[in-house]
Parts: sequence; C-alpha cells; structure tokens
Amino acid sequence: FSSFDPELKITPRTGKVFDPTTAGFRQVKQLPDVAWFGEVLQDNALVRYHERQDVVVIKGVDDAFSHLTQIDSVLLDGSFILKDEVANYATLGAGLSSKLGARPGFASPLEIYVPKRDEKVNMANPASSFNQEYAYIAGVFMINQQVYDEGYMIVPLSLARSLFKYDKEVSSIELKLADGADLSSVKKQIKNILGDQFIVQDRFEQQEASFKMMKVEKWMTFLILWLLLCLM
Repeated sequence: FSSFDPELKITPRTGKVFDPTTAGFRQVKQLPDVAWFGEVLQDNALVRYHERQDVVVIKGVDDAFSHLTQIDSVLLDGSFILKDEVANYATLGAGLSSKLGARPGFASPLEIYVPKRDEKVNMANPASSFNQEYAYIAGVFMINQQVYDEGYMIVPLSLARSLFKYDKEVSSIELKLADGADLSSVKKQIKNILGDQFIVQDRFEQQEASFKMMKVEKWMTFLILWLLLCLM
C-alpha cells in the first residue's frame, strides 16, 4: 500500500469535495514537518478504448504525486507522465490495462465519460448528457492489490476538474512528511488546525478494512495450528 497511499490523507467528514485554498489548509501546507502537499480529485467515470469499456476510479493528481508515493517503483510498462504541451496522459492499473486492451505507446487515446452533474439525461441525445475528455496511455502500474490494479486510472488534476466540472475543489489532500518527522504529532497538529470537519488518516487507517482482515487471518492461522498441536 505504501507504493500508492500517502503518509497522511485529509478528507471531508461530510460531502465529496472541499476548497483547499482556505486559511486552515494554507497553515497545514506551511507546517515545517510537511515536505509535500498534494491535491487530489477522485470520482468514478466510464472509460472506453475502441470497442472495450469499463467503469473506473479516476484519480486526478498534481505534480506532487510522484513525491508523495513510490509510483515509479511499481510501473510495469511506460513511464509516469501527467501531461505535456499537447496532451494529457493516464497511468492505468495492470488489470484495467488488460481489460481495455490498452498499452503505453498506442496511438489512440482513451475516451473518458462522466455524467453532467445536476442535469437529467437527454433521451433524444444521450451523448450530450456527458462530459468527455481524452488521455493517452503513459504507463501501467501493478501493486498486487485488486482494488487499485483493476479499477484505478491516474490522470492530471486539471483533466479531472474539467471532467467533473470543478474549479478549485478537491476530494482529498495527500501529505508526505519530512525525514524524521513524528507522524502522530503532525497528525494531531493537523486535526487541531482543521477541526472536526475533516478526517486525517495514516496509511493503516486508510486501509483499515484490509488490515483488520489480515489480523483475523493471523488469529485463524494461530487457532488452526493450536488445534493441530492439541490433536498430535
């Protein structure tokens, strides 16, 4: 998980998005123990490549993402690029890449569709009810976690905002701490600054369900071994 999840993640307690330019977040960004501050806008979308399509999680990130995570270490193919002067790029999970039949270097871009917010579907012209963007395939990653490998696609934050029609809003803030920083102390400082309107999670809390399952599996293994020893 450390290849993809940040050290600390800030999300709203209610609602999907929030404004990251408030005084509180400026104060968080300026904390001496915060080395990198990344903005993320994440939501579901339909992605199509030629005749194949799938519903995916679009994760729009800014340039800090490559410093917040170890994305380069889990690339199977291609490279991690967000955009250049002429195009936007996407980095896909390995399972998603396989389902779409899309690899880095292919000439055709991915087509990304998102229903327009607060609008009813136009039955006479359904295509007009969707926002559409394009992204070329830059890379493929694999971290051996099904939820990420089969369902995630990383794109530039600007493309995600264009798709979901937000100006400056984000769905989360991701943080990387300076070397030697005390995670618990920084986490407490951030909670004091932002108050109860936001949730601050470390990596274990971000994957709470997975770690709980691992604990259950360990206890089950212990119980089975104990029963075997008793029967011997």
